[in-house]
Amino acid sequence: MVLRSVRSFFILFLLFGITFAGEALSVEATQLYHTAEPYRLRKTFEDAIINAKESILILTFTFSDQNFIKLINQKADEGVEVIVVIDKDHRGPLLTSGNDKIQVVTRFHGEGRVHHKILVVDDEDVWMGSANFSTAAFTSQENLVVGVKSTVLAQALRSEVEVFQGMHKRTDSSVPQDILGEQELLFYLLPHFDPHYAGPEKLINERGKEELLSLIKNANSHIKIAMMVWTDPELEKAILEAHRRGIVVEVLLQDMQDTVSWNLKAAGVFVTINPRLNFMHNKWMWIDEDILVNGSANWSRSSFSRNDESFIVLKNLSENQKIYLKDYWTDLLTRSTRSFD
Repeated sequence: MVLRSVRSFFILFLLFGITFAGEALSVEATQLYHTAEPYRLRKTFEDAIINAKESILILTFTFSDQNFIKLINQKADEGVEVIVVIDKDHRGPLLTSGNDKIQVVTRFHGEGRVHHKILVVDDEDVWMGSANFSTAAFTSQENLVVGVKSTVLAQALRSEVEVFQGMHKRTDSSVPQDILGEQELLFYLLPHFDPHYAGPEKLINERGKEELLSLIKNANSHIKIAMMVWTDPELEKAILEAHRRGIVVEVLLQDMQDTVSWNLKAAGVFVTINPRLNFMHNKWMWIDEDILVNGSANWSRSSFSRNDESFIVLKNLSENQKIYLKDYWTDLLTRSTRSFD
């Protein structure tokens, strides 16, 4: 666990003006959190749940942290609507310890995982990124989370939860967008694609991939990527093309087990691995210091077909957010190594 530097302290309290209470989104419409300061992220989640008045929607791959289970049990007893969408193979702790007033839903058909990592409170405040509701997500993993106050995003997620509940099928392939102050937010769903069902899922997945490829193609100077798993060849090709046209590309990976990592290294891309880090669970890209992509999706083939995933694109990052990401990136590199030959 990394201790916060003096600089990080002033960033949090002087620049962001963030408190550790349940008003985490009250100062700015968007906030960033990472697990180099795990107390802040965990406390934000806990307080958001404690202060929920009407509803709590959680979409997650795993939910095993007993304190979070205790909190949502309490809220369900208070009459707050609590719905958890979770991968079918990771329902055990909720089924064993969860309140029977909590609605636990999943997808049983098809291959792939339900892999989201999202918290929605009162159909307005949303946190999403790479952190599951497990103890490890806050103690022994590297994760980045974006918090936003957006009824547009919350409504889109409510609709997705209703799909899992069987209340309706997906029919809309449009991309939800919201303006948060001076920032633009785009939400990309990557739903499980069933080739035997004539729905919009294939198109929705394609639009998500196209957005990533377009962002990479239109980068002007820098691309930084922190990715747990990267096996997708289209994204590899796009990054190699960006490197060849002079974009400064830096990549942080969990290990060098996939061919993409070796192909990037062979082409001269700066590739760093993290044997001295916590488990590198991040799934984000930072472009030209102005655009952040973050969510549940690894850059794998499964993320764009078999799994249920999601990511957001946040444009026009504030100066505070740029400093925060720069500090986190520098911290990750400081605790990493490039000696993988």
